[in-house]
Amino acid sequence: MEGFFLCPGRDGPGGKYYLVKPAGFEEIGETFRKIKAELDSRVPGGEKIPETENDIIRRVFAIMKTRTASCSLFSIAEDLELDASYLSRLFKRETGEKFRDWLRKIKMEQAAAMLRSQVNYTNRDISEVLGYQDAQNFCRVFQKHFGMSPGQFRRKGEEE
Repeated sequence: MEGFFLCPGRDGPGGKYYLVKPAGFEEIGETFRKIKAELDSRVPGGEKIPETENDIIRRVFAIMKTRTASCSLFSIAEDLELDASYLSRLFKRETGEKFRDWLRKIKMEQAAAMLRSQVNYTNRDISEVLGYQDAQNFCRVFQKHFGMSPGQFRRKGEEE
């Protein structure tokens, strides 16, 4: 049976893997598993998830990736049937960052990606997608994180 050879590529626009004929289904499957694992190791916005052996923290990251807007320490602790204080300490010990700081960073990277996109998202749209109570609160957090308003960020991106 004719297939593709899977060869490691280079990082960058060319990608890490490419296919060359012929190869078997096993090789193709293995390459797709590697690609999936790499994509799964990133959160939306491109932030790399820290390496951890801790199963609980890996589950926390999985929940954060799928429910960023409705994510909170208390909701995740409840899902995992853990005490929120314990989860907070464990998260800090394993990642070196506070849970709320990590979640805010993820939300701000997603906001930045939305502002850079070709879709003209409003601040209200972004605040709703990311789970902020209102656009003003989102803008305040964004300003503090990036040192500029969402509008300034968008204009700066258009100039580049």
